[in-house]
Amino acid sequence: MKDAGVGLEIIRNRSNEIQVKIDVSYNFAISFQKTWYTIKFSDEEFRNFQNCLRDGIASWHGHSSLLWAQKIYIKKQNHPNNYRNVRMYRRFFILGVSIVPVTLSQEIVRGILEAKV
Repeated sequence: MKDAGVGLEIIRNRSNEIQVKIDVSYNFAISFQKTWYTIKFSDEEFRNFQNCLRDGIASWHGHSSLLWAQKIYIKKQNHPNNYRNVRMYRRFFILGVSIVPVTLSQEIVRGILEAKV
């Protein structure tokens, strides 16, 4: 599913993990940027992610270690479920960090919320 510069794909892989793949296109200074994230969830973690996204609960989702991280941070929201402000976070090794603020549209939020696990 694609909407407003964000692409979304939700896949259940062979090891029974749920992978949420999000790619984000945005303008940075004078150039066009595209970055992508793959966040792995168990069934329970994915349902918690869906609940936090639906209710606008401030929370972190994803995994990290000393060498790498792929996370999504949902900012607290008090308005109806029209969109959600999130931050996508990725770290490669210790030094390479990428933090991208993103607003997920109602279409992308609905796609995540309607995924059955």
